[in-house]
Amino acid sequence: MYCYKARLAIEVDGQHHGLNEVAARDARRDEWLRNQGIETCRINAADIYRDPDEVADGVYRLATERMNSVR
Repeated sequence: MYCYKARLAIEVDGQHHGLNEVAARDARRDEWLRNQGIETCRINAADIYRDPDEVADGVYRLATERMNSVR
Protein backbone atom coordinates (compact mmCIF):
# COMPACT_ATOMS: atom_id res chain seq x y z
CA MET A 1 0.00 0.00 0.00
CA TYR A 2 1.23 3.51 -0.74
CA CYS A 3 0.13 6.90 0.57
CA TYR A 4 1.19 9.56 -1.90
CA LYS A 5 0.58 12.53 0.41
CA ALA A 6 2.70 11.02 3.19
CA ARG A 7 5.24 9.46 0.80
CA LEU A 8 4.81 6.32 2.86
CA ALA A 9 4.85 2.72 1.65
CA ILE A 10 3.29 0.07 3.89
CA GLU A 11 4.42 -3.52 3.48
CA VAL A 12 2.98 -6.49 5.33
CA ASP A 13 5.69 -9.08 5.90
CA GLY A 14 5.01 -12.76 6.34
CA GLN A 15 7.40 -15.42 7.57
CA HIS A 16 9.33 -15.65 4.30
CA HIS A 17 10.66 -12.11 4.79
CA GLY A 18 13.00 -13.52 7.42
CA LEU A 19 14.87 -15.52 4.78
CA ASN A 20 18.25 -14.02 3.91
CA GLU A 21 17.62 -13.54 0.19
CA VAL A 22 14.17 -12.02 0.76
CA ALA A 23 15.47 -9.73 3.51
CA ALA A 24 18.32 -8.58 1.25
CA ARG A 25 15.90 -7.83 -1.61
CA ASP A 26 13.63 -5.94 0.80
CA ALA A 27 16.59 -3.90 2.07
CA ARG A 28 17.61 -2.95 -1.48
CA ARG A 29 14.06 -1.90 -2.35
CA ASP A 30 13.70 0.08 0.91
CA GLU A 31 16.97 1.90 0.18
CA TRP A 32 15.83 2.75 -3.36
CA LEU A 33 12.50 4.06 -2.05
CA ARG A 34 14.28 6.06 0.68
CA ASN A 35 16.42 7.68 -2.03
CA GLN A 36 13.16 8.72 -3.71
CA GLY A 37 11.93 10.30 -0.45
CA ILE A 38 9.58 7.43 0.36
CA GLU A 39 9.66 5.78 3.77
CA THR A 40 8.75 2.11 4.10
CA CYS A 41 6.86 0.87 7.13
CA ARG A 42 7.09 -2.91 7.49
CA ILE A 43 4.40 -4.62 9.50
CA ASN A 44 4.57 -8.23 10.60
CA ALA A 45 1.46 -10.09 9.42
CA ALA A 46 1.12 -11.72 12.84
CA ASP A 47 0.75 -8.27 14.43
CA ILE A 48 -2.21 -7.54 12.17
CA TYR A 49 -3.92 -10.78 13.20
CA ARG A 50 -3.13 -10.12 16.87
CA ASP A 51 -4.32 -6.49 17.06
CA PRO A 52 -5.50 -5.00 13.76
CA ASP A 53 -6.88 -1.84 15.39
CA GLU A 54 -3.54 -1.03 17.01
CA VAL A 55 -1.70 -1.60 13.72
CA ALA A 56 -4.18 0.60 11.84
CA ASP A 57 -3.83 3.34 14.46
CA GLY A 58 -0.04 3.15 14.20
CA VAL A 59 -0.14 3.45 10.42
CA TYR A 60 -2.52 6.40 10.68
CA ARG A 61 -0.26 8.19 13.19
CA LEU A 62 2.84 7.56 11.08
CA ALA A 63 1.14 8.78 7.89
CA THR A 64 -0.12 11.90 9.67
CA GLU A 65 3.36 12.67 11.05
CA ARG A 66 4.89 12.19 7.61
CA MET A 67 2.28 14.38 5.92
CA ASN A 68 3.07 17.17 8.38
CA SER A 69 6.83 16.84 7.83
CA VAL A 70 6.76 16.44 4.04
CA ARG A 71 5.05 19.80 3.43
